[in-house]
Amino acid sequence: MRFRRSAPVLSAVSALLLVACAHDPPSPVCVLVRDHNEQCAQKLAEGDLERAETYCDLGLEFSPQSADLWANKGLIALYRGDTAKAKERLLWALQYNPDHREAQVHLGSAYLEEGAYAQARERFVQALKGDPKFVPARYALGLALVKLGRRAEARTELDAVLAADPGHVDAHHTLGILDYEEERLEGAFQHLSRVAQLTPEAPVVWMELGTVLMAQRRFSEAEVAFGHCVLLEEAHADCRKGLARARHASSP
Repeated sequence: MRFRRSAPVLSAVSALLLVACAHDPPSPVCVLVRDHNEQCAQKLAEGDLERAETYCDLGLEFSPQSADLWANKGLIALYRGDTAKAKERLLWALQYNPDHREAQVHLGSAYLEEGAYAQARERFVQALKGDPKFVPARYALGLALVKLGRRAEARTELDAVLAADPGHVDAHHTLGILDYEEERLEGAFQHLSRVAQLTPEAPVVWMELGTVLMAQRRFSEAEVAFGHCVLLEEAHADCRKGLARARHASSP
């Protein structure tokens, strides 16, 4: 790959560029690199991975030591399901900026995808050391702890996420599933109801809410929840089965 190079062989021009970009006003080249990174991030947010990578590669041509660009390149690989390439790129980002919180979180996410939960946890902890208020790292840490079976610790982290961001959909969803699995049905209902309010167009959420309501023997409400799911996705087999069970249970 064209950007796989070790630090000792980086050109003197690149090193000088880093110094120049630290000054105010930035040089035209530094502005160009910043613009490429912003375009890369924007295309990433839009889901256009091809164009995102093109912009990142253009930026790296001018600044191969840019931690931001390598972090975005790593995220692109992660979205493509290539965790090996993602880790390689993210480690480059952390070589150039060991405190890059996004790179730490993305690297932890790659480890999560691979099932290396302890390594994932360590990366999320590192990200939080640099910024204890970084909500994505806090949520990811909670998720890693769930995977490690450390549910009480996970709940502490997920509660902290909701304290900082009461509308955090993923935290509500994870806590709702934990509550359901532990037969804390009212907690599960509260969290999954909130998820349904925040993401009403997601069929699976209505299916999960209907399942909790069935366990609570709130059959008419379960019928409504499963009905929402079927309206959103008519062929959803689990929701159609749930709707039939709820109707049967609620009938006189």
